[in-house]
Amino acid sequence: MTVHKIKLRDLDEKFIQDLRDKLGDEDIELEIRVSAGHGECAGQEMNEDLFWKTIEKFDWEKEGDDRAVMEPAIRFLSQCSIKNIKFFHDILSEKLYVLDGERYARQTGSNAYSENGSFSVDVFLYARCCVIANGREYYQHVLQDPTEMPKDLTFEAILNLPAFAFELKTGLEFVHVPSKNYETFFNTEGWNEPTPRII
Repeated sequence: MTVHKIKLRDLDEKFIQDLRDKLGDEDIELEIRVSAGHGECAGQEMNEDLFWKTIEKFDWEKEGDDRAVMEPAIRFLSQCSIKNIKFFHDILSEKLYVLDGERYARQTGSNAYSENGSFSVDVFLYARCCVIANGREYYQHVLQDPTEMPKDLTFEAILNLPAFAFELKTGLEFVHVPSKNYETFFNTEGWNEPTPRII
């Protein structure tokens, strides 16, 4: 019996043709197993510590190229199980959701929320992303003191981290609805007005 271990993205026409050339018209049995993960993620469930350990992999020496900054984290997360990649996405969404509130939105610099000024819901989301990208300690500081929110700084790219890791692992598109809707104004408890006015 011959066993071939191959990433799904490499299961292309050339691979199938090679099998045809070797085996002709023989009947074969194809078994698909999804790897449970390897490396530092093996045997671990995604939790707070593993989430922040992934974020710690960011390489800020590559600042200016967001994908390059995240590359070590993408590789690390891609070694986790598919289940853990989805859990990572859930934790990310929950942390963004917690920061979705007026007291944080009022502290973001030129895009700061005010009743009469202009306010971009997207820029506020990307500012919240920047908080998480800067690690656990900074995230905790901001939760305790909203004035620590980054001023005119964003890191939208982190939203794609789980998708990049999933793609690297499987060669497939990442389709997963996270546990919380992190879009601005969805955490109604974080806003004083029941339905904040968008300008």
